[in-house]
Amino acid sequence: GNLYATALLIDPCEPARLPELPFIAVLAVRDAVAAQVARGEICVRIKWPNDLLIDGAKVAGILLESTRLGDGRTAVAIGIGINCQHAPGATETPATSLLACGCAVFPEALFDDLERALRRVLAVWAGGEGFAEIRADWLAKAGGIGTTIRVRLMNGEETGVFEAIDATGRLLLRCDDGTVKAISAGDVFFPAGAGAE
Repeated sequence: GNLYATALLIDPCEPARLPELPFIAVLAVRDAVAAQVARGEICVRIKWPNDLLIDGAKVAGILLESTRLGDGRTAVAIGIGINCQHAPGATETPATSLLACGCAVFPEALFDDLERALRRVLAVWAGGEGFAEIRADWLAKAGGIGTTIRVRLMNGEETGVFEAIDATGRLLLRCDDGTVKAISAGDVFFPAGAGAE
């Protein structure tokens, strides 16, 4: 009852631009899901860098993997999971499904919306030339900006105010001492309710 899909891209961009792809993928997922729930008061937000929340609970996740092919090209697999009918229980971040939010949608219908949205966002991005527009769209649809968040890193945790993302997609965290740290990778945790804002 849930949607699991993988998009395969070959040489989508220069290697230095590959870290931008999670932002493209989550915008496409967000637009496809938001179109399904647009008739209600449901708040669909992005959690940095590429999870999707509905009213603060995770409804979709994305995993990207890349490899160099034998002929020198780069292959990128974008794995997407969207909770249409069911959501896992006992997760560190609360999870939900579209059905639990009052939206009965079949994976096949959502897949069509997702494919169209991904093609559109990839066209805007244009291999990296349009990332400034992607970044602005991402920021407009992100949750938790301006709130205090906790970021779990490989070697500890940081707490501070989520200010924005920079031109490369790194999370900008203002710490208690006033310094701003640019974080490339980590797990973000919102205080109760902040992810829905």
